[in-house]
Amino acid sequence: ERTQQWNISIGREFWGTAIDISYVGTKGKNLPFTDDLNLLRPSTAKYDPSKVAFPEFSYISLIQTGGSSIYHGFNIQADRKVRGGLNFNVNYTWCKGLSDVTLGSYTNSAAQNQYARYLERADDPSLRRQQLRFSYIWELPFGRNRHFLNSIPRSLNLLVGGWQLSGITTMQTGARLNPSFSGKDPTNTNQYSGRPDRIGNGNYDAGLMRDNIKARKAIFDKSAFVIPASGRGYYGNSARYILTGPGTMNFNVVAAKGFYLSDQVRLQFRTEFFNAFNHANFSNPGTNVGSSSFSVVTGASAGRRVLFGLRLDY
Repeated sequence: ERTQQWNISIGREFWGTAIDISYVGTKGKNLPFTDDLNLLRPSTAKYDPSKVAFPEFSYISLIQTGGSSIYHGFNIQADRKVRGGLNFNVNYTWCKGLSDVTLGSYTNSAAQNQYARYLERADDPSLRRQQLRFSYIWELPFGRNRHFLNSIPRSLNLLVGGWQLSGITTMQTGARLNPSFSGKDPTNTNQYSGRPDRIGNGNYDAGLMRDNIKARKAIFDKSAFVIPASGRGYYGNSARYILTGPGTMNFNVVAAKGFYLSDQVRLQFRTEFFNAFNHANFSNPGTNVGSSSFSVVTGASAGRRVLFGLRLDY
């Protein structure tokens, strides 16, 4: 396995905030992939199990090297250290990665057509095209020794002062998904599944996705795919991972109130909100074009959760 990396960046500080803009490129060679030694070449001749290399076995995997990948990423980051009680980091990435293997986790299954591996080159499913992450800690400017209400009585400061707001916000576009079919062997290789023929885009306009989800309608265009006929002698022409699933947006927020029991001991009451605004982050749908539930979203991740806690620092 061999990796090449290159990058360029430029940074500047404005009003106490460091801004960094960068481009990152990565190229991978000799990545591992798996071949099936018993997989016949596509043919119009009916499948004959006696023609496989090792008829006493149904599947024999051979791990080889020779896969490749390429990644291009554009990144903008804003970082502010503690100043005026505020500390935050904003990171936005716009990227694209192509590969003919799966980079996120090695799979021991063979490609659809191991005799034409160049057809496997497509978007890598482990990457999201766009990602935005925002983390922050804000010491609220209220109470004694703060900018506002700094002369209030100590009794009132127990209620008003010492508050801290922090959190992490994550937004990202949807995962790349693979169209598929089952129940047909178009290549006479005893493979009863694979990718279909693609005759259209397959993705609807992104603005319609959430409306279709709410209406229990398909979020992908089923008419863009055709299940290959059995025994025709060649695979479906759809590339890998050409569909984009629902994006996600999550706000985790913590509101904390600190009480100084002494100069070195602090008690903190914390209220933690996971998915604070109860935003619906939908699950990926099934992508078997032969199924009646093709591309219909039926689930979502957990809704808002609230956790109360006490923390003692000494």
